[in-house]
Amino acid sequence: METLAYDPQTSGGLLAAVTPDVPVPDGLRSSARSSPAHPPSTWPDPNLRFGRHFARHGARNASRNGSGGRSDHGERAATLGPVAAVQLRSAIKAKSPSLSIERGLWTEGHDVVVGVDEVGRGAWAGPISVGAAVLPADRRVYKVRDSKLLTEAEREGLYDRIAGWCRAWAVGHASQEECDRLGMSAAQKLAAQRAVEGLGLTPDYVLVDGRWDFVGLGNTRRIVKGDATCLSIAAASILAKVTRDRLMRAEAEHFPAYDFDLNKGYPCPRHKMALRAWGPTSIHRRSWVFMEHLPWGGRVPSPVQQALL
Repeated sequence: METLAYDPQTSGGLLAAVTPDVPVPDGLRSSARSSPAHPPSTWPDPNLRFGRHFARHGARNASRNGSGGRSDHGERAATLGPVAAVQLRSAIKAKSPSLSIERGLWTEGHDVVVGVDEVGRGAWAGPISVGAAVLPADRRVYKVRDSKLLTEAEREGLYDRIAGWCRAWAVGHASQEECDRLGMSAAQKLAAQRAVEGLGLTPDYVLVDGRWDFVGLGNTRRIVKGDATCLSIAAASILAKVTRDRLMRAEAEHFPAYDFDLNKGYPCPRHKMALRAWGPTSIHRRSWVFMEHLPWGGRVPSPVQQALL
């Protein structure tokens, strides 16, 4: 199983994906904590842990054996184990997104069509993440659906197949500290910028889910419910969701009281009870209004909010 570790040799000292047979610096695998809310001094600055890209895989030359592709840099796509056949529930079998929009753009001469979707905007902890996917015109992966319609097991089963199928894909993140400092809209734009830059391709056209163009390159089409109708966006939504979920499952080991492996940082009764008992962790968004209701401390306004006071 993949473990996430801080690697000072990577760009900016950010998260690196490692496997059990790769040595990890002393202290980074330890689950000992001084309290459920605060990591030990051996852990690096938590504000760095979600910066820049966690996933950055160009799969233009990816293998098609279902085990995930390799990037232009020879990286193996992250995986949690063997890829099993995905069996979709009958309720969602008919809800298949199509390539009709992409085909129309390819016909018009737009070669690099990028589907973009975000995940994590409504979470109380962890990063906001944006996925970007460029699909090939000559082959198809079936059973791709809007990530919100799929169970976690279904998304995991599709992840490597989609990663190996894409011409290029990337997931960009903005950390909880950047969400507080910049505000959510600017943080989402930053994560989108990192995702598009991570593709290694210049987009001819960008397809964005929703009514807001948070990519802002001047060549965007906004599609309401795009993750349910547009295959590029649906693929990006699954890549972003699985990547962020894996990050939050890794964080659950360090903050066991908060059930991040189950709620992925979103509000739920157990998450709220943990906040009232232990306070926010180093990966919580401190400027959000939920902080006002904690009995031990108050909300910390972001610089943008302070300027309005």
